[in-house]
Amino acid sequence: MIIFISLTCIIVDYIDGKPLDRRVLYEASEEATATLFTQLGDALAQLRAQEFDYGGALVKNGATDFAISAPQDV
Repeated sequence: MIIFISLTCIIVDYIDGKPLDRRVLYEASEEATATLFTQLGDALAQLRAQEFDYGGALVKNGATDFAISAPQDV
């Protein structure tokens, strides 16, 4: 059984693609580079706005339970 009491979780999905190559970034247009950094900044701002009680990873703890690994007060 999973019981969440006012805990925030971020679930990340794998998105098929390829890593950003620095050479591609260096050769990109100024507009493309600005768009990339604007989107990255927006994503980081959204993450920063979240409030968490603990930092750590949600891991499977037994057959049906989950726990926060290495919980640290935030």
